[in-house]
Amino acid sequence: MSRIRDVLSRKRRPRPAPHIIKMCEELRLRVEKYLENAKTLFENLDIQIPESINRIDEIALEFHQMAISYYRDAIHFYENGEYINALAALEYAEGWLDAGKRLGILKVR
Repeated sequence: MSRIRDVLSRKRRPRPAPHIIKMCEELRLRVEKYLENAKTLFENLDIQIPESINRIDEIALEFHQMAISYYRDAIHFYENGEYINALAALEYAEGWLDAGKRLGILKVR
């Protein structure tokens, strides 16, 4: 009898709200899409050394602009409640920053 009481007294895990379920599904689909895209990129990735470093200023400017653009996109998505898109955009922004810092063309004060 005490075992039955123990089973009955256990709290059941509440079912997630529909918007949480939808968000999880959206996240799963987004991750699958990104993984598929990344697979193609990494299967075809090669090292490329430029013939000339004369374009370094253009490259630095492009890295800077891409990082800022993705950061602004992240803010826009966040303000519109698109949190998954905001996170993705923020990760892209940080990726541009990290790559630029490693190449020595961007620095954070």
